[in-house]
Amino acid sequence: NMFFLYGAQGPTAFSNGPSCVECQGDWIVDAIAKLRKDDINYLEATKEAEEEWRRKVTEISDKTLFPGTSSWYMGANVPGKPREQLNYAGGLPLYEKECREQLSNNFAGFIKA
Repeated sequence: NMFFLYGAQGPTAFSNGPSCVECQGDWIVDAIAKLRKDDINYLEATKEAEEEWRRKVTEISDKTLFPGTSSWYMGANVPGKPREQLNYAGGLPLYEKECREQLSNNFAGFIKA
């Protein structure tokens, strides 16, 4: 479970599947190469980074009509589930830029060991 492709809070439902997986897969390959190069054996997102990403996903979504809908995009298909955007609506280029910044910032927002 080190990395998870095509999952929640990614651009999964708002992008072409192969393009999304290619972007994510390329990042994973580059991340593993950087981990090896820098002799990092452990990598986990901090709780603060997770909340910041959720905030970004929500902020972008709030500029759309999605929050006003009762759809699976907002998790409304699961009774009792809190409603929130489940997909990154900022587009694949911005998503890739956001992810790439973590590599160039030495995995800022991650616990490393």
